[in-house]
Amino acid sequence: MASGMMAQDLFSQAKEQAFNEQSDPDAVAIMDDVEAKYDAFSTIEVGFKLEMVEGDNSESQEGRVFIKDDQYKLEMKEQDIICNGNTIWFHLKNQNEVQINNPDPEGGDLSPASMIKLYEQDMLYALIGEVKEDEKQVYHIEFKPKDRDSDFFKYRASIDKNTKELTKVIAFGKDATRYIVSFKETISNNALTDNFFTFDPSQFKDIHIEDLRIE
Repeated sequence: MASGMMAQDLFSQAKEQAFNEQSDPDAVAIMDDVEAKYDAFSTIEVGFKLEMVEGDNSESQEGRVFIKDDQYKLEMKEQDIICNGNTIWFHLKNQNEVQINNPDPEGGDLSPASMIKLYEQDMLYALIGEVKEDEKQVYHIEFKPKDRDSDFFKYRASIDKNTKELTKVIAFGKDATRYIVSFKETISNNALTDNFFTFDPSQFKDIHIEDLRIE
């Protein structure tokens, strides 16, 4: 038993060393399947729970995310975030305010939409195990950003072995904060117009508009 565990440890260390240089072929094959699955959808709608854990403190919120190409919309209790690919609106419902900004050109925003498209980001990734999680058999794949200036030093994704869909993503911040996004059922190919991914302030009486865009 001891020799078996030692061999497994040596295998894990070798895989970790290779991971620092290039993506693990086993992980690449799985992520290719995930990418093909999501890219086949014209639109995606997913329920999610977002948790932020900082030391012994945590807070969470739930909502739904809608994705169509490079457009997305997050609907939550206190705010909606809407992006049409060129403009991003932060609708702060309790304050009756909308903040308008340019999307991050590097795609560095941390949101359930960006988590679903994790495979499109510039990272190295490796398969680190297969476990049973929430009654599902899932692969655990870790991602490391190639950009050393990233706020996160790694991500860990749980991928349903049968459906090839993301069930959870954990982002590990360099400040020791963790962001956990758990995904619920996925609804695909609903008809969503481009107008769904824009914000119309005229629909909200006396709303304050804060335009922070850089022309």
